[in-house]
Amino acid sequence: MRNILKNIFKKDIRPKYIESKNLKNLSRNIDYQLVHVMPREEWTNNHILFSVLIVPGEFKKVYKNVLDKTKKIIILGEYHHMAQYYRFLEYHGYEVYLLN
Repeated sequence: MRNILKNIFKKDIRPKYIESKNLKNLSRNIDYQLVHVMPREEWTNNHILFSVLIVPGEFKKVYKNVLDKTKKIIILGEYHHMAQYYRFLEYHGYEVYLLN
């Protein structure tokens, strides 16, 4: 089935991942942008330095103003949000990664 979908879309449909052990270094790397998709209250109490907050209900309204298309985007948060926004951003031409 995966080969059929890969042939249809002409690319691998599996998400790209980055190892979580590299997250601290990547947060300071200018080639990457870390994006937390979570409620504002959670982000205030628990976020990674230099990460950007996007509240789940506002994602599609604000992503163009918040995200830098020239950077590799790493999405952090609950998996069901991450997977949904991964596909959305990939569709819109962003280079996106999930945390492994």
